[in-house]
Amino acid sequence: MKIGTRGHYSLIAMVELARRAASGKPVSLSIIAEKQNIPLNYLEQLFVQLKKAGLVKGVRGAFGGYFLSRNAAKINVWHVLEGSGEPMNLRRCSDDDMKPFCLGTGGHCEVHNLWVEATNQVKLMLEKVSLKNILDRTEATNQDSLNFFTAHTTFLEGYNRPSSAFPREEEGEGKVNSGSEKSKEKDIRLS
Repeated sequence: MKIGTRGHYSLIAMVELARRAASGKPVSLSIIAEKQNIPLNYLEQLFVQLKKAGLVKGVRGAFGGYFLSRNAAKINVWHVLEGSGEPMNLRRCSDDDMKPFCLGTGGHCEVHNLWVEATNQVKLMLEKVSLKNILDRTEATNQDSLNFFTAHTTFLEGYNRPSSAFPREEEGEGKVNSGSEKSKEKDIRLS
């Protein structure tokens, strides 16, 4: 699963717009483009989509620009991805009328329901993360722009993870024990 440029840039731009919402003034796309290193012409295309989706409102004129259509706490990551025209879908099959099933023969493949459920779980998680959440966590680390790794690990800290899948670092050693008592101990260095 990969989020494309459209979804990624839309989310970054919306976070920047949310950051500047406190001023109460519309924000020009050139400011967002410069601050977030997004090509202006591409950003203009994205904001047409985001406006159609009802996520932003535009103001024309010399002091024009865009602002969020509602509070940053009410816009989640899923809204932005869907509004950008790039919703997440792990299924490989099509929903169009020409080929409505995985196999093209009126049936689904054996793993169809797995991908549908995985997509639903991703959607549920992304619906829980608002633009305000991203801003609050980003500003807490004193960053000027969204750092993907920090945001990603911060959001996932609250989710339960199996301890065997994520070994923990031993105090002061920088190593973890990956073996059982009966097997030979093996140290894995963390970097």
